[in-house]
Amino acid sequence: MKLILSVLFVFSVSQSTEVSQSLFKKHGLTEDSVSFFALNTDTGEVLADHNAESARPLASVTKLLSLYYSLSVLGPDKRFKTKLSYSGKIENGTLLGDLYLKGGGDPNLTPSQLMNLAFSMKATGIQKIKGKFYFDDKALIKSARLCTIGLEDQPDNPSVGALNVDFNRFRVFKNKELLPGLEHLKIKPSNKSLKADLNYSFLPKKNMWIKSSKAKKKYIQDLPARDAGLFTASYFSYLASLLGVEIPTPIAGKEPSDTKLIQEHKGLPLWRISSLAFEYSNNIRAELPAMMATQKITERPAGIKDSAKSVLSFLRTSFPKAGFQNTQLVNSSGLAINNKASAKTLAQFLDKTKDTKFGSRSFWSLFSINGRSGWISKRLLHPSTAYRVWAKTGSLYYVSNIAGYYLTSKGERVAFAILIHDSKARKILETPLTKDAENLRRKAKLWSAKTKSFTDQLLLSWLK
Repeated sequence: MKLILSVLFVFSVSQSTEVSQSLFKKHGLTEDSVSFFALNTDTGEVLADHNAESARPLASVTKLLSLYYSLSVLGPDKRFKTKLSYSGKIENGTLLGDLYLKGGGDPNLTPSQLMNLAFSMKATGIQKIKGKFYFDDKALIKSARLCTIGLEDQPDNPSVGALNVDFNRFRVFKNKELLPGLEHLKIKPSNKSLKADLNYSFLPKKNMWIKSSKAKKKYIQDLPARDAGLFTASYFSYLASLLGVEIPTPIAGKEPSDTKLIQEHKGLPLWRISSLAFEYSNNIRAELPAMMATQKITERPAGIKDSAKSVLSFLRTSFPKAGFQNTQLVNSSGLAINNKASAKTLAQFLDKTKDTKFGSRSFWSLFSINGRSGWISKRLLHPSTAYRVWAKTGSLYYVSNIAGYYLTSKGERVAFAILIHDSKARKILETPLTKDAENLRRKAKLWSAKTKSFTDQLLLSWLK
């Protein structure tokens, strides 16, 4: 029996190898740049194996690991809270005391939900504040950005902390005015051009953005906030002003234990946040739950690096035979070149978690569906292949990944991972403000299209 299984394994893997080699030539990819592994979770049969044990950059495939950790630690129904309270008393529409906005790590707080807090404040009878306005973001260790890679005006690399709103992004209208017009945000035009592709550069000491003299003309451009707590509190002040409520300039401070509650907003349940994170790949939807989960474990404020270490420790303990000893994580979102794992480790993790449920939802049912949702909504979009791939993609410049499950014609589930990485290009991009790096960024879309085509055709060969 062992001999028969061995022969079947060699036959199936050799078939996959023949297909992949023709695809390498067709797409102009080197064999070293690609790693993949496919494992039938029903039979245990290895269906494909190429460079499968070499650790590669994960990009947003990291979210599979970090959100599994967060769901396991916090539970699927965990809701992150944002609280508005006050001290003192209200007389004739004036608060003779202080106002407090306290964050509980909600990654999904929207301006409309923040406005609802402001409206509740006004409904309480507060029209003016004689005291101070404090924002309390001490539940987590705040970071000015998620990582150091890439250009500093990328909106997907914002500050993150216990208080967040609108993914900690603001907008520049016609290269001049800010949306919203927050008091602490400033943009100053420069008579010089900035290096590489930068339209805007941030000066931390002056808390100011500089606009390049050669900034591309855009009707709207998103920029990242660099202080999540101050940004959220300032946003609240701005919205309150639209209701005619005067609020002092926000300052950082801890909420006392004896304040009076105005309103407490409860965010989406974690299972829904996870599903949205898989579908839209928003980074703070993965970072913040992991930070809050780590805070629960350690019983102290956690930061990005703390949670990455905790995620990895959890995975190594929970799945000792999956190969996580050779995995490294520096954050929980995947916006980092040093988050690395092998295709085999990812597939083995997916094999081990294939039947895991969080509440009424299977873990894999939270993934994006090809032909239907997320970044794979338009991929393998044909009646014969749609709805058969449930996965998470991950991409950076010159990194193109996908991991998840596909369904065979027999209804069996196959755990798989395909990781593609141009290491030479990524090495050049480590110094982003150079001409070589700028040229590579301009060519990145072509490389991405090529690798997606390779991936889809490889998956198609497996689905047949």
